[in-house]
Amino acid sequence: MKGHQSVFAVLLFGLMFSPAILAQGSSDAALSAADLRARLVELQATVASLQTNLQRLEEDSKPENIARALAGIGSTRPEELREQRQRELRIEIDGVRRQLDLLAGSRVRLESAIQTADNRAYQQSAMGFAGNAVAAQRFPSFDPRWVLIPFVSIVCLLVSRFVVACIRRP
Repeated sequence: MKGHQSVFAVLLFGLMFSPAILAQGSSDAALSAADLRARLVELQATVASLQTNLQRLEEDSKPENIARALAGIGSTRPEELREQRQRELRIEIDGVRRQLDLLAGSRVRLESAIQTADNRAYQQSAMGFAGNAVAAQRFPSFDPRWVLIPFVSIVCLLVSRFVVACIRRP
């Protein structure tokens, strides 16, 4: 009775994980496209954040806002302080604009990669149907999945027997 339970458990284990092993190859392009879409969403969030930062910096760089920001600082040369602050803000604005330009190029590349991955996923799904039809014509009685499932089950059974034998040995 105990032997039948272990055989059943091993077969169940093999049947549970065999479809996952078989399904991995068919959805690589679809997973790749989904990953690229997630990266595109992250890139769009970064762009939105940088655009908000750019608007804030441009608002801060207006002469009246620079004067207001430096109003509490006592100096004998307030013009130099305003010019220095204007230069600092201009450098920051230029840096943010360069980042936005780089991200725009990345967005174009990501969109192109998404389109390519979508096309590849479509082709793989179409080949799955066509490939199955061709395989059915060539080898009507041979399906590698039905060889893999019992093989995985037998290996699991042998491994479990080995583990049980090692545990029982004093």
